[in-house]
Amino acid sequence: MKTKFLFVVAVSGCLALSCNRSPSPTQQQGSTPIAGDILARVGEQEIRLPDYKAELERRARGRSGSFARTEQREALLQEMVNFESTYLRAKEAGFDQKPEISRQIKAFIVERFIEEQLKGKPESPAVSDAEIADHYRAHASRFALPEKVRFSVIQIGFSPKATEERKSDAMRKAESVLAEARALGDSERGFGMLAQRYSEDQATRYLGGDAGWLARGERGRWDTAVIDAAFALMSAGDLSPVVQASNGLYLVKLIEKQPAGHRPLEEVAEAIRYQLALEKRHRTQQELNEAMTAGLKIEINRALLETIPAPASTSHAAPPALPGS
Repeated sequence: MKTKFLFVVAVSGCLALSCNRSPSPTQQQGSTPIAGDILARVGEQEIRLPDYKAELERRARGRSGSFARTEQREALLQEMVNFESTYLRAKEAGFDQKPEISRQIKAFIVERFIEEQLKGKPESPAVSDAEIADHYRAHASRFALPEKVRFSVIQIGFSPKATEERKSDAMRKAESVLAEARALGDSERGFGMLAQRYSEDQATRYLGGDAGWLARGERGRWDTAVIDAAFALMSAGDLSPVVQASNGLYLVKLIEKQPAGHRPLEEVAEAIRYQLALEKRHRTQQELNEAMTAGLKIEINRALLETIPAPASTSHAAPPALPGS
C-alpha cells in the first residue's frame, strides 16, 4: 500500500513540478467562493492550510532554500490537488472496493493502529540481570551438564561363536597387553603405540586408542560393559581390568573426566536475555490482542475450517547446471 501510495504521489509530483511551470489551482466558475483556511477544494474534498503547511515543512526539512519561490509553493499545492483528484477518480471507478486494494488498506490501517497503541513501549524490552539470574535458578535443569569421560581402548576381538580355547587365548593376550599398559604409567595419555600394535578397533588404533568424549547416558557405538568401565575409572591414567564385551575383550584407560555440573550463568546470560525479551514482546502482543477482541462478538465456523485442505507444497526445481560444470 505504501509503495502504491508513493507511486501516485510521485507521478502527481512529476506532473505538478515539471519545469516549475505548473498552472496554479483554479476555482471552477460558479462554485462557492473559498474562504477561511481552505486553500483548495477538489470536489467535496478540502485541502486546508494546516495540512498544506505540514506537507510543506515535511518536504523542506533538511533542504535549505526549498520552496523559497512562490511558484514552488504553488507547484506543491498543485501536486496535492492532483493527488486528491486522482484519489477521487479512483473512488468513482470503485478502485477502493477491489479485494486486493481493500486488503492492503485494511493491513495499512491495522499496522498503523498497532504502532499507535504500542507507542512509548520499547521495541526491545529491557531484561534486568536480576530477571536473568531468577530464570537461571528456576530452570537449572536446562543448563545441567552430564558427567563426561574421555577414554582410550584396546580391542582384542573374537567372534561370538568363538570356541572356549579361542576366548582363553584372547584373555591371555589381553592380560599381557594390560601388563604392558601398566608399565607405561603416565608417560602416555592413552595407550600410545600399544593401541597401534595390538588393538583391532580400526577407528581408534592409530590415535592411541582415543575414543573421544562420551557423556553419561550416551552410548555411541560402544558396548555397555565398555561404557560402564570407563565411567568407573576415577582419575586420568587409571586402567580398567580386562572388560568382556559382545564383540571381544577391551582394555579401557581414562584420559579425562568432567563431573556433572551446570553451564555457568556468564556463559548463558545473553541467550537467556534474548529469550526473556522475546517472551515480553509476545506478552505485549497477546495483551494487545486481548484488548482488541474484548467485548466483540466473535464466532468461528470450525466445521467449515476443518474442510479446508492444506495448500499444496511448491517445490522449485533446481536450475540447470552451467555448461562445463
